[in-house]
Amino acid sequence: MTRCAPPRSALRLLAALALASVAHAGPTGEPRPRVTVHQDGATFVVEATLAVPAPVAAAWDVVTDIDAMAGFVPAVDESRVLAREDRRWRILQRGAIRFGPIAFAWTSEREATLDRPTSIGQVQLYGTMPRLETRTTLSAEGDGTRLHYRVDVIPDAPFPDFVTRWLLRRETETQLDSIRDEIVRRSAPRPPAAPRVR
Repeated sequence: MTRCAPPRSALRLLAALALASVAHAGPTGEPRPRVTVHQDGATFVVEATLAVPAPVAAAWDVVTDIDAMAGFVPAVDESRVLAREDRRWRILQRGAIRFGPIAFAWTSEREATLDRPTSIGQVQLYGTMPRLETRTTLSAEGDGTRLHYRVDVIPDAPFPDFVTRWLLRRETETQLDSIRDEIVRRSAPRPPAAPRVR
């Protein structure tokens, strides 16, 4: 689906996004997530895979640590579990996508279904975007974990489709880089405690 030509403000934002992408680099020595974006009518479908050098249990602890997510995912300012009922959680998140002085705020309340310890699916109940559904799946791969992430979203964005696809790809890469870094940080061996001096 092709939308109308972008206004000048959108073109200025596109230029800012291009400059930001040049400045953004992944962690040294770590492969970037593989991300694809395509469209199904008004819905943008994002699929991504990422190798994480940590066991599935360590990855699961991070991707389900909703209450701490604002501390390690850049676009998330608030994240909390509103209610837990067995494997169903109600989640609220707020944040903004920022590029220099430009920020696009978003809010999403979702129902999450956890299939421990390998899958978490989320369906938006209400929020800024007309549609948002995600699924994160974890599978063992040698000594590490293969993370697969899918998003079906109808974004509330005043941009032509090619800008939206580019933005979704970049934000997904940034989000998964941050999650991978947190998994690695938490699973790193801790140095032994220094003996107490009596």
